[in-house]
Amino acid sequence: MIELVGRVAQGHLTADELREGLRRFAGEIGAQSSELTRIELGGEEEPLWVEDCPARCTVCAEAKPQFEDIKADATVQRERLKDPANYPYAVGKHTLHQSGCKMAQAAAGTPWDDMPGRVASDMEASGLRQFAHKGYRNTGWSAQMQVMTAQEAARWTRDRTGPRGGTQYKVCRVCRPPTP
Repeated sequence: MIELVGRVAQGHLTADELREGLRRFAGEIGAQSSELTRIELGGEEEPLWVEDCPARCTVCAEAKPQFEDIKADATVQRERLKDPANYPYAVGKHTLHQSGCKMAQAAAGTPWDDMPGRVASDMEASGLRQFAHKGYRNTGWSAQMQVMTAQEAARWTRDRTGPRGGTQYKVCRVCRPPTP
C-alpha cells in the first residue's frame, strides 16, 4: 500500500487509478469471502459482511428512523457532557461515573460531525448498515453513557438499590463519584 501511494506521489499512477484499483481489489476479496461465507453456512445466502448491502436496501431504510433517533440522543448526551456543573453524573449499564471521568468521555465517542465530510458520510452509511443488519452500536453515533443531573442520578441509584440496602450497580474505580 505504501509503495502504491509512493507511485502516486512520483506521478507514475494517478489517484483515480489507485482508487479504482483498490476498489477492484476489495471487490475481489469481498466476492471470495462471500463465497466462503456461503460454504461455511451450508449454502445459505445471508452475507456476514454488512458491506454487501445494496444501495437501496429495505432493511436499512426501515432501520433509519430508529438509527436517527439514537444518533440524536447521542448528540444530546455529548452536549450534556460539556456542562458538568448541571450534569455531574454519567451512567453506563451498571456503573456510576462523574461526567468528567475519562471512562465517560471515551464512551461518548467522537461525533462524526467533527470529521471531514466524506469520512463522516462514509462512517454514517457504514454505521447504519451495521445497526440495521447486525444490531451493532458504536460510539461514532451511539452514546454508551447517559449523562444525568444529580436528581436523575439519585433516582437511578435508588432504582438499583435493593430493599435491604444492597446496590445493584458499581461505582467507577477511576473517578469514584460521590453517591448522589
